[in-house]
Amino acid sequence: MLGRDILVQRLGDLRNGHRTTADRLGRGVVQPTLKAATPGDLSFALPYRHLRDLVDMLDALDAAATGGRWAGHPAVRR
Repeated sequence: MLGRDILVQRLGDLRNGHRTTADRLGRGVVQPTLKAATPGDLSFALPYRHLRDLVDMLDALDAAATGGRWAGHPAVRR
């Protein structure tokens, strides 16, 4: 109902409360490896608390990896 098989949303769109569109996904730095992935909004598939915990975990991993390989990449916001 929400997608064919895999639903994908860019992290920036998730943080900003936007649905990822095919156009936004195509302009992104990272492309999904599964071509059958459907751009969408994970908030329709997962409860808010799960999404909040997921974003918090990604922030904690980012903090732990500060200064790593991607520190100077222009797509990484600090």
